Amino acid sequence: WLCCDGLPGQGTIGLEILRQRSDHIDAIFIPIGGGGLIAGVATVVKRLRPETKIIGVEPFEADAMKRSIDKGERVKLNRVGTFADGVAVIEVGEETFRLCKDLIDEIVLVDREEICASIKDMFEETRSILEPSGALSVAGAKRYIEDNHVTNQTFVAITSGANMNFDRLRYVSEMAEIGEQREAIFAVKIPERAGSFKELIKNLKNANITEFNYRFACYDEANVFVGVGVSGPKHAKDIFGGLQLHYQTLNLTHDDMTKLHMRHLVGGRTSEIVDEVVYRFEFPERPGALLDF
Repeated sequence: WLCCDGLPGQGTIGLEILRQRSDHIDAIFIPIGGGGLIAGVATVVKRLRPETKIIGVEPFEADAMKRSIDKGERVKLNRVGTFADGVAVIEVGEETFRLCKDLIDEIVLVDREEICASIKDMFEETRSILEPSGALSVAGAKRYIEDNHVTNQTFVAITSGANMNFDRLRYVSEMAEIGEQREAIFAVKIPERAGSFKELIKNLKNANITEFNYRFACYDEANVFVGVGVSGPKHAKDIFGGLQLHYQTLNLTHDDMTKLHMRHLVGGRTSEIVDEVVYRFEFPERPGALLDF
């Protein structure tokens, strides 16, 4: 069945899955880098249970296999995102491509936020911390279920990969809320006068404020960076629409520059203020607490 070094061993993962799940499996989600894992598993599963779908998962920023299958030949990427470094390849293997183009039923693409949300899901469920490429298949399964409104089906997600690098944990925890669509980020321009911030909080309709950044810049207007807890995309859209009725507002929830850098850049000195005093306050973590403060 398998003719390349490494592929027979990877194919045994498919055998192990079928032995552990002797009942029906609707689909198996498999991360794709060079294509060896999915080629090996797909070869075995499609021979023994051809009705089971093989669904590959790639990051948007490292989608060499999907582009290759779409074009009908191997495609070499000009650049590759390295967040999920275990699957960050410029070009898939020749033999793995030959197998995958005939055996894969579908490829799902996911972004960084969805990967981070899946890392959090796995930690809360199993207390295991997966690296990004290890959580890729879980993110793909979630995306597939949401896009296709799937219910009452049995899925398997292969969570391969090494351990998480400790220095990435902070980034993952910040991005997980956005990936779960539980946080929206807005940039709002308000008048630089007493009471403006209170009015902004009132116009947020008692939303749970998760992050707030502001720094005096001039006497005319202020730029406020605010994170808001939301229940889903519709809730975020409603809040955004409400803010636009009163302020010049940008929705930065899905802006990479904002998520990676802008939220940390508020601060610095201004020549307009010579008698500034810095205070630190603690208040309850609940909706409305900031307005009460």
